[in-house]
Amino acid sequence: MNISDLYFSALQGDVRSILQKTDSFPDAALDKEQLDFKQKYKARFVTGTEVFDYRTSDSLVIGIIRIYIGYWQNVLLKKQTIETADSMLSARLAQFTWENHYSGSGISRDTIDKHVFEYAEKLLGTKGIGVANGKTAGIYDLLAWGKESRVNYRVRLPETKIGVNVVFMENIISMGWEEYATFGRYFPGGWATSDALFCTKSTYDLESENFKVSYLQHEGQHFADYMVYPELSGADLEYRAKLVEFCYSKETTIDLVGFFIRNASRDRNNAHAFANSCVIRDLSRELFHEDLVTDLERWKKMPNRKINRAASILLAKNSEDLKKAGGKTVKEYIR
Repeated sequence: MNISDLYFSALQGDVRSILQKTDSFPDAALDKEQLDFKQKYKARFVTGTEVFDYRTSDSLVIGIIRIYIGYWQNVLLKKQTIETADSMLSARLAQFTWENHYSGSGISRDTIDKHVFEYAEKLLGTKGIGVANGKTAGIYDLLAWGKESRVNYRVRLPETKIGVNVVFMENIISMGWEEYATFGRYFPGGWATSDALFCTKSTYDLESENFKVSYLQHEGQHFADYMVYPELSGADLEYRAKLVEFCYSKETTIDLVGFFIRNASRDRNNAHAFANSCVIRDLSRELFHEDLVTDLERWKKMPNRKINRAASILLAKNSEDLKKAGGKTVKEYIR
């Protein structure tokens, strides 16, 4: 029972397969780490006996988190179609926000129903909580934090230099369904909007390559691409930003290769995993002249400067292709 592989199943939104896998092993056949893994997944997703840490004592905030947890359980365990689960989430959030804040506000219930995520975010904002609640890999997320600060950075990218505001998030309350599905092993370290970059501050050593390359230059590429390719899909944006990581990485290159290989999928709805698959495929073709190299030992023998160079070539080619396809209107390009 390979725990690392099972966490990658969780990252791809499939906790049901984790439970099936762990159930196939009798407790007596597992070591302590494996048994703890099995028991914690069972307590959270089967018996409901976990004592969950909501990281807040505010009953309104806890109420909203509970609604999201119920939704995540349905999706991750594949109890419902994503369409049905999404509909139920919207309905429960609308009812909760209406009953707990908006029923006497002069805003109609119909308005709440139509714009439920916006009003749920505003409601959490009355508690001083920052929120991002869009979709990650096709699943509604709840990213919530209690404190933030802003720092301006000048970021060098392969094709430009940009100035960006980074919002450092602290006092984290929720880092979404990936955190929930992996018990905090994986979660969004940050993301980009058209106005700023958001960063989970506790995740990073700000002097590390992990921050300077895999966060700042990765998210900075998103920030730049939003202006040049405003309609481009999440998968295409991730492909470009992940190539940027390989353009500049030195200490972390092999770790990146290993992570991308293991968290790869051909499902375009899972933007990160799909981009991982395309990046490793295209780098394999450029460096090894093979369609897909997944043997990490072979990557370790490849000089880092050649990987940097190959990523730069691929990014430049992608930029050229996107501009030919109509930069301001192109939506999907990588396959």
